[in-house]
Amino acid sequence: MIFDNKFRRSTLSEDSFDCLADWMSLHKSRINLRQSSMHITEFSKLLTCLGDPSKFRMVARLHPVPGDLIEILEPLFEKAVYSRRMNALLIKIQSTIITIYASGIVTMTRLGNADQAKDLLNDVIGRINQSIKEVDLNSLRIENESRKHLDPMEFIAYLPRTNCMQCGVKSCFYFSTMLAFSEATLEKCKFLKEAHYLANREALERLMNGGPEARVI
Repeated sequence: MIFDNKFRRSTLSEDSFDCLADWMSLHKSRINLRQSSMHITEFSKLLTCLGDPSKFRMVARLHPVPGDLIEILEPLFEKAVYSRRMNALLIKIQSTIITIYASGIVTMTRLGNADQAKDLLNDVIGRINQSIKEVDLNSLRIENESRKHLDPMEFIAYLPRTNCMQCGVKSCFYFSTMLAFSEATLEKCKFLKEAHYLANREALERLMNGGPEARVI
């Protein structure tokens, strides 16, 4: 069915049309992935993690790309958050963080070895492929919308970004991911207890409670 501008104005509200466009985009991504299951096409060599020399990082590429479906896959995993700013899904399995971008690029950090990386990523891709074939897309979307979304890229804007490590992790960005996965509290950051960072702390508290993002201080 084709919707022209006249039909849009007379029949659908702006929000309704946007929702319809989003659904059509998701449906298109799902058709692509149903026709050819997502698989790994490329793995980089292991590199040392910048924040932890005892661990490794790796980059991979997927085909077909997940596209807009990446926005609603969060409920498939025990610990996962979708970042709208990154247009990526962050999945935490034990200490490893797997970031899958809508473009098909994957980054993996805090790995022990290459075999672990491949096993973890194959398990994640297998779960996504199975869900695309078996799970009702609308039900998955509704479940995803009912969740409280915590975006680490929003948290990092309000953290001091000193990478002092006094919170117990290697960087402020990693601390922001811990906040998003509900594995850390604001009390761990000593700077947020200072008067100078009061507005930042209040903004972070609103974000963690599902409230709107405030202006960066």
